[in-house]
Amino acid sequence: MNHKAQLIHARTSVPTIQLFTRTLQTCWAVLFAITIVSEIYPLRPVPAKVFYAYLIFRGILFVLLGFLTPLAFWRFDSLTLGLLSSVVSAGFVEILQSFSGGHRASYLEFSAKAAVLFVGFALALNTRYNGIVRLGTFYRYLVNPHQKD
Repeated sequence: MNHKAQLIHARTSVPTIQLFTRTLQTCWAVLFAITIVSEIYPLRPVPAKVFYAYLIFRGILFVLLGFLTPLAFWRFDSLTLGLLSSVVSAGFVEILQSFSGGHRASYLEFSAKAAVLFVGFALALNTRYNGIVRLGTFYRYLVNPHQKD
């Protein structure tokens, strides 16, 4: 634990999250791989409830992927880069889908994926700026090693 994290932890006794670490980057890479596999692997006909649950799961994956990007990588620090990374990632997925059996590329899906990725990215930039992750009663302080005291 670095000095900043120790100071925050000593004052609050709340665990901290160190930004831009190999652990966060590995989590991002694993999440990216899961997202790609969930998009490429065709879903066989299933009941409607299962299908819509699967769609919600995929949407959550895209939000989390967008959210984790500026927390794992130091250079992703502006909405412009967020928009660019969202469009590139969504385009990459759509291109891969066009080569996958049982799928076809769609401008509507591309737009939806890019928008959801961008929303996650924008939320994470706000979180990064505020220095705290909050979800209901769960919260963790963020420690930015590039930020001066």
